[in-house]
Amino acid sequence: IEVTLVNGRKQTFKMSWGRLRNERNAFERARRGAHYFKLSGVTLAPGETVVFSPTGNQIYNDDDFSTNLLSPNVAPDPSRSFYLDTRTDGDALFKLGQSFPPNPAQKDNRLTDVPREWREVVPARPAGNIQVNENYTQADDYYMYWKPLTSVKSTVNLSDFMSLPHGRFVSCAFQYGDEDELPVQWSTSDPVPLPQTGSNAITLQIPDRRTRDGFRLRWFDEHTSNRLGSGSLANSSHFQSAPFANWNMGASYSFRSAIENVTDVAPHFFGIYTRDLFDDAVSWNQMMPNTTASGKQEGEPFDQPLAGTKKILFEVPRQLSGIVSLADFQHLKFSEFIWHPTYAFGNSLADPRIQRTMTQPDRSQTLNNRDGGWNRDTIGYTTDGRSNNPQTFSSDSWAHHARGLLEQVVYDQNVQFDLSYELNHSLWDRFFLSTGNSAEKLAFAKDPAGNPLPNGRMRHSGDRRLNPNDLSDYHRAASALVVDGGFNVNSTSEKAWEAILLSSMNVHSGRGKVAFPRILEPAGDDWDGGDATDSDAWTGQRLLDRAEVSRLAVEIAREVRTRGPFLSLSDFVNRRLRNDETGKAGTIEAAITRSGINASFSETWPLDNTRQLPNYLHPDNIKDPTGIEQTLLPSTTAWGALGHLTQADVLQQLAPVLTARSDSFIVRAYGCAKDPSGGVLAESWCEAVVQRTPEPVNADGTGLNPDLQLGAQFGRKFKIRRFRWLSGGEI
Repeated sequence: IEVTLVNGRKQTFKMSWGRLRNERNAFERARRGAHYFKLSGVTLAPGETVVFSPTGNQIYNDDDFSTNLLSPNVAPDPSRSFYLDTRTDGDALFKLGQSFPPNPAQKDNRLTDVPREWREVVPARPAGNIQVNENYTQADDYYMYWKPLTSVKSTVNLSDFMSLPHGRFVSCAFQYGDEDELPVQWSTSDPVPLPQTGSNAITLQIPDRRTRDGFRLRWFDEHTSNRLGSGSLANSSHFQSAPFANWNMGASYSFRSAIENVTDVAPHFFGIYTRDLFDDAVSWNQMMPNTTASGKQEGEPFDQPLAGTKKILFEVPRQLSGIVSLADFQHLKFSEFIWHPTYAFGNSLADPRIQRTMTQPDRSQTLNNRDGGWNRDTIGYTTDGRSNNPQTFSSDSWAHHARGLLEQVVYDQNVQFDLSYELNHSLWDRFFLSTGNSAEKLAFAKDPAGNPLPNGRMRHSGDRRLNPNDLSDYHRAASALVVDGGFNVNSTSEKAWEAILLSSMNVHSGRGKVAFPRILEPAGDDWDGGDATDSDAWTGQRLLDRAEVSRLAVEIAREVRTRGPFLSLSDFVNRRLRNDETGKAGTIEAAITRSGINASFSETWPLDNTRQLPNYLHPDNIKDPTGIEQTLLPSTTAWGALGHLTQADVLQQLAPVLTARSDSFIVRAYGCAKDPSGGVLAESWCEAVVQRTPEPVNADGTGLNPDLQLGAQFGRKFKIRRFRWLSGGEI
């Protein structure tokens, strides 16, 4: 930093904030800048985000982190902060740099006169190895690490912290912590008044926005400085992201992946978490939280805290309702990585990091094959000393650190792939939910009609005596149950689709409308699709009127005619592996988009997916710095809001009755008697309803499956359920 004194003299110092010792108390300068805090406990309401702040003005404790307490019940205030007067590890808090004019009397941690203003200063970029002048580059890592405090301890030191279980790790380090990074420079003409404090170390001066060097989730509508300060991607749509569609809000690990959009100037702006340039939108006053009635300081993850809209994302399984539909698993976290979708199962949006015709990067290309795709060509490298330090790992150093974060699993496992497609393919046709606990299944076995299962469409197959143990047996449950009134997804009838969509009318609302609630008991009220900024659009349930349901039914039937026939449920749920519109989304998702049901979100928070991002030559040798295909993103950054209808929402309600084939068939037969000349003497017509049953014609040893070792390759038994004679007029 450069401090200007009242006498006009300028003095530079290198600040050494944060701990400089490791968990073994050994001196380790790589720890410079690391701060540790304890968050006080809080109960969060559904969709609530809170802001933690210091409870008082106190010295930061570098040895016992439990005293560095942050509370959600105290508003941010410049008079409450953590500060340091000296360091306890012997290193200078302010290491003397140079003064102008030169002053030999200057010392570390001292000023010769009253300071007037200060600024962060970056010297001219040195030639060759820029690490030679450590005053040019900035921090070598940008990350935050949250861990749950699993036991009550009177003190918490670094060794204690390191032994805690993993919680959440988020890194915005472009170089993965390898060597110091390029600086984000302050203006040379706009220094900051240096705050004055008394003996109590309290200041009332609001911090300047440039002193805020942290990171946050991207906003639905990013501020101007970030958009304009994006180098070769300035004024493009690269900041327009859909966090629930293409990123994992439940991820435990967040860092730059091998396939990203990356800018060519610091702070490089990659991923769903971002650092900031110095815009007034992220100034102290603009980032102040709201105070709730309970005294909590409420924030907003995808906008300025003042927006204050709760955003409910997930349902917690309830004992009374249980899990009835496979699509309920859209709430489950199937991946720990940030680059997978939030709602992976049941939805089938194309992964914008992968070609539409594939479910993983093309491994036939060296770029995607070498080192599992995490190599210097995908990650980047430089010759200016940031990645070719002879004491590290030459030009592969950044990629080496990235593979280290993944614990080297990329050598034998894929970590970047179309998770939604693979989940749908693996689960929809191999599993079903019989529903009910052991007691409910026992009651059902005794009296199926009087004690239905939680999924009331489940019926006893009726072909053999019901064994209660079979209902709880992983392998045998399906042999004892059938679905009453299954719906074939290959139907091209608009009326049939409208009927099945209307089957829940008035169930979740008594207003003659239909809802497909992602959460059964939402905290908010009903929302009709009007103003997307309404809190109910994020905490309530979306209601559809008859006209909207009819439009959706028309579009689903259109998609079925385009894509069908579907050979399985996963075939229906998944997008097509084709380089056309069917490769962008699953059947119902495409129909929802065409119906315009979610238009309010697209109008309020638009995402430009009509054109690709510009290609450019990245100075750090990243072969594809715009690896995320913009045209495969949804049309709104708010995709997946609670009021934004998705394919998984519809499936959550309909999946228990959907099938890709029919098991009941109407068979008609005709017979006649003729005289010798061929004249018809008599005619008859008959009709039989025939049903395929779970019971094999020739069972194997388990009694569950056909015995394929026998010569006759018969499958399941068909049984005549109804028979009648027909008259000629019925034909």
